[in-house]
Amino acid sequence: MRRFYLSTVYQNYRIITWFVTGLLCGLVVNYIFTYKKIISQTFNRPVIIAFGDSLTQRGSSGWLGQLSNWYTRKADIINRGYSGYNSLWGIKIYDQVITPFKPNFLIIFFGANDAVIEGVPQYVPLLDYKLNLIHLIEKSKRLYPNIQILLITPPPIYEYDLQQANKLKGKTIVNDRTNERTLSYVSSCKEVGAKYSIPIVDAWNGLGGNHDSRAQYFEDGLHFNIKGNDKLFELVTNVISSEIPSWAPDNMPIDQATWQQMSISK
Repeated sequence: MRRFYLSTVYQNYRIITWFVTGLLCGLVVNYIFTYKKIISQTFNRPVIIAFGDSLTQRGSSGWLGQLSNWYTRKADIINRGYSGYNSLWGIKIYDQVITPFKPNFLIIFFGANDAVIEGVPQYVPLLDYKLNLIHLIEKSKRLYPNIQILLITPPPIYEYDLQQANKLKGKTIVNDRTNERTLSYVSSCKEVGAKYSIPIVDAWNGLGGNHDSRAQYFEDGLHFNIKGNDKLFELVTNVISSEIPSWAPDNMPIDQATWQQMSISK
């Protein structure tokens, strides 16, 4: 009886061993073929363009550089920021600086210069600013029907520090902006975003709004310091992750196989 029992246990052990071995072999073979397929596939990284003024131009060493790192091997970030530009001038150069890249994702970040007072060259009337944003959005959607667009509102300014910076620059008009005036452009930006169901990064409130604490985010009352760049990066990535999760890096394919996958495909 004991010999029969041991024989039965041995036979069951052999059956289980064969089954497990076969299962593991199948998984390994499937793993190899799957990643050989991945390696052989052509992957075109999506193109994300940030289009704006100096707050974008300077972003390569700040919030936009961090965004590029966030999208490592997932998407290419292209900085098309132009210091001193307003939304109208952005429209004028669109075909030269945006169209050649055929973007999949466009971040529009104009308004800080549009909101200067009358008499300053960059000034754009509030209604015209709103129409300019609409023009940029509709043109982008017409050229690239599947494009994702993200709007960033103008951030607040800190008047005292900005006035001191303007004096040092020798500007004839040192009080060229006000926080209250900028807020009206923020509202128009939000209205446009709502009209087209476009996600909006509220840089105004996110960087202090009307509170005196907003000074901590700027090096001169207008341009971001390290803390301001970090905060804007946080605001942008939070909106992407929550409102357009398909564009969050964790949900996007990686460009080419990992080195571990490459090592088993030899």
